Order: sequence, then C-alpha cells, then structure tokens
Amino acid sequence: MKQAYTDLNLINYIYGECDIFERLEIEDALHNDLCLKNNFDELFRAYKELPKVKFSPNRSTVDNIVKYNKDRYAMC
Repeated sequence: MKQAYTDLNLINYIYGECDIFERLEIEDALHNDLCLKNNFDELFRAYKELPKVKFSPNRSTVDNIVKYNKDRYAMC
C-alpha cells in the first residue's frame, strides 16, 4: 500500500524532526512520486526564504541564572 505524505510530514522532514525510518521512507517516496517531489520542492523553497533566527538569552539573564545557582549551592 502506498503511503500518503502530508505537508506536515514533509515539513518535519525538512526540519529534521522525523525518525530515521520515516526519513528513509520519505526519501524513497520523493524519488518515485513526481507530485510529492514537486510539493516538497515548493515547501523547501519557502523554507529557504524564511529568515534565519538565532535565539539566545541576554547576558544579564545568563548571569542571573549562574548567580542563582551559586547562591543556592552555597547554602548547602
């Protein structure tokens, strides 16, 4: 029976959020299903156009966490 892959399956694949078995199945399906490959290409182009965002805390936030941790263990 042929597996039907959704946009969500393809998005999970693009972001590397699927297990190895699903990844291999999707890769096989992409080689054998032109319609799925076209859909994937469209999603992948959209993904590449998204701005790359890097999340990192402010230095003061990190300092507060480290201070809290030091103060907490200093009491033990």
